[in-house]
Amino acid sequence: MKLLSIVGLLLISNMSFAARKYVSDVLYIPVRTGPSNEHKIIGYLKSGTNVASLASKDEYTQIKSFGEKKKQGWVKERFLSDEPIAAHKLETLKVDLARIDAIKTDLVKFKNDAKESEKARVTLAAKLERIKKVSKSAVEIDQSNQSLKLQVENLQKQLSETNEKNILLEQAQRNEGIKLGIFAIALGALVGFVLPYLKPRGQRRKNSGIRLR
Repeated sequence: MKLLSIVGLLLISNMSFAARKYVSDVLYIPVRTGPSNEHKIIGYLKSGTNVASLASKDEYTQIKSFGEKKKQGWVKERFLSDEPIAAHKLETLKVDLARIDAIKTDLVKFKNDAKESEKARVTLAAKLERIKKVSKSAVEIDQSNQSLKLQVENLQKQLSETNEKNILLEQAQRNEGIKLGIFAIALGALVGFVLPYLKPRGQRRKNSGIRLR
């Protein structure tokens, strides 16, 4: 039993490393049980079928096909080719072209994305410049506001000092007026007190001669 398993593994290993061949441009070829026309046909292989070459005898080659309908038998060597048939090559070429188209599509998309990214970058750069200008203007405005605040504070301080000086001046003027008024009253009293004594002597005698009874 173990010997059969080993043999099976060896066969599978040989098939894995066997040379790959393809059925040539013939619509269908018969697969026989042995390497001659007298052996029984066990099936047919379509052109382009991928097969593994297992052994050769005379004009026949023992093959094993791949895919859903696996077959193993003998076919004529002239029906086999070392390269895929034109139809198979065409299908492969179509697949390659489809891949190329997909790559082109991805490339176009990448270019468009790159353009959009560049536009976005330019837009953001412009916005950044505007923000910088606005920020600079804001700083300048803030500095101007601070300077104006200082000027207003200084003007308010000067106005307050001026008001205080005006109040002091008004008080001084009032005090001076009061002093002048008091001086005038005192002067008038003094003049009234002294004036009678300053009349001429004759008049004073005349008046003194008149007596009232």
